Amino acid sequence: MHVLPRTLITALAILSMHSACAGADNAGKPNVLFIAVDDLNHWVGHLGRNPQTKTPNIDRLAKMGVTFTNAHCAAPVCNPSRAALLSGMRPGTTGIYDNGQPFELAVNAEQSLVTQFRKAGYETLGMGKLWHGGLGFPEQWTGTGGRERNENHGAGVLEDRSIGGIRFGVLNAGDEAVSDTQIADYVIGELSRSHEKPFFLTAGFHKPHMPWNVPKKYFDMHPLDQIQLPPVKDGDLSDIPPAGIKMAKPDGDHRDVLESGRWKEAVQAYLAAISYLDGQVGRLLDALEKSPNRDNTIICLWGDHGWHLGEKEHWRKFALWEEATRAPFIWVVPGVTKAGGTCSRPVDFMSIYPTLCDLSGLAIPPHVEGVSIRSLLTNPASTEPHFAVTTFGRNNHAIRDDRWRYIRYADGGEELYDHTTDPYEWTNVASQPEHADLKVQLAANFPTVNNPTVKGEGDEKGGKGGDKNGGKRKKKKQEATPVSIRSDAKRQTNIVLFVVDDLGQRDLGCYGSSFYETPHLDRLAKEGALFPNAYAACPVCSPTRASIMTGQYPQRTGITDYIGAAQPAKWKRNTPHLPAPYAEQLALENVTIAESLKAHGYATFFAGKWHLGGNGVLP
Repeated sequence: MHVLPRTLITALAILSMHSACAGADNAGKPNVLFIAVDDLNHWVGHLGRNPQTKTPNIDRLAKMGVTFTNAHCAAPVCNPSRAALLSGMRPGTTGIYDNGQPFELAVNAEQSLVTQFRKAGYETLGMGKLWHGGLGFPEQWTGTGGRERNENHGAGVLEDRSIGGIRFGVLNAGDEAVSDTQIADYVIGELSRSHEKPFFLTAGFHKPHMPWNVPKKYFDMHPLDQIQLPPVKDGDLSDIPPAGIKMAKPDGDHRDVLESGRWKEAVQAYLAAISYLDGQVGRLLDALEKSPNRDNTIICLWGDHGWHLGEKEHWRKFALWEEATRAPFIWVVPGVTKAGGTCSRPVDFMSIYPTLCDLSGLAIPPHVEGVSIRSLLTNPASTEPHFAVTTFGRNNHAIRDDRWRYIRYADGGEELYDHTTDPYEWTNVASQPEHADLKVQLAANFPTVNNPTVKGEGDEKGGKGGDKNGGKRKKKKQEATPVSIRSDAKRQTNIVLFVVDDLGQRDLGCYGSSFYETPHLDRLAKEGALFPNAYAACPVCSPTRASIMTGQYPQRTGITDYIGAAQPAKWKRNTPHLPAPYAEQLALENVTIAESLKAHGYATFFAGKWHLGGNGVLP
């Protein structure tokens, strides 16, 4: 007989007591199924904006709980919208206003909504896009589904039908060809098993974000000859201030679509992408219905912002009008919500963080700026006052109440719309004297903090809550100084960039090679500047090219091996030293050198080897 030492018995007893206490603390805590959808506007059946849309599963979810029919984003751009929602801090507080800013510069992991649940003893699980670019801080998660497969569709699979920057095409393949299917597979697996702890489970769906490349069956659900264009008004921008016209960009995507004569095809593709996404939501609902977690799981579905398809001569998000800010917002909370609830109070997505904490018995951190809407979940018909605020760029704000939308730009330009008579915002009444007091009342709810834009890695101003460098390597702030070849130059300098494949330094005469003759490259070196100690970001084609194009290291772009290589999941189990999965295309959110130059008036051209993805991400 073996006798355990008294100290070991005591330690085991303490461990047992701790486990029991932890179990007691977590007993009865609700699970959370957090469904994030990218670029889904209010073209959802139950919201009634577009009768052509087919979303039976999202509508089914709405009937299960409470749907908010006047819900709006904190920012009409992916990165600031998600950073605000998940950090609890508005764009003006963090200084995160656009997609090109790493949110980590202004937000830290401790401020994350997901972290609050992890610290409370939850399993935090997820896959897909939650923060801009992925799942965000690794330390938030107790488990993830990893990186989803790349949608690198070849010409035999994808029928590319894009119109300029409005990218879409028909996939001659099944749902498995779209990465959101893999995300749904992972979430279904987690829903189907028993969990010892309560879980916070995220499904970060990409569709209907462009490219609208989905299987043909979803296009067939919306026959082209039955497609109707969204309601528009000729000359809709005639009463808009200059800042609003600049925001609309009528000479950009809208002009391209009009000149193509294929506006209906673009609408069809967006509707098809929505229908595909709806099918994945339906799969999650079916899995939860069969799940042992069915009766104790909160469901929250939200879209990060809306999307224009030609309304106000504008395409995409990036605007402060209804089409860009309004998005689906649905809650199912066992014991709190009743089936079939509809709330028409205006709310914004800053409410998500405090409401989830409130419902789950977690303390709401003091940095959180939103307020809980638990009372509206309990009583959707409540008439208590609420409003929604959206920010697009520094000090450009819109407010939505039950009746009005008021927009005020940083330069003082204004727009005011009466939704009781003008649901499509065709008549700007901001200049009418009788509305002067109303504008003052509405503007009183605009954010009072409008911090400068966070510039990039190493910017010491950072943002509230982050350290000086956002946890990143410090680097000097870089100033742009345009060069001029001649003193009398009347336009910007032209740029030619040569990227050469598999050319080693010792292969060139100018670097000392006596074997190869490279007179033309030697001449180029002689006429310019030669760097004797230059190195690639990665000794592989795709990662290096991605770094050159974006100015980001491979770990930032997610491309850490050459695109087209066998991914680890396809390798044999006994293969030693498996690398981690990696992205197989350059994410469309990344801003390339060419895009930056184009934004400053350059004409851009590319020829030759790209190796950063398939047809959907060609330059």
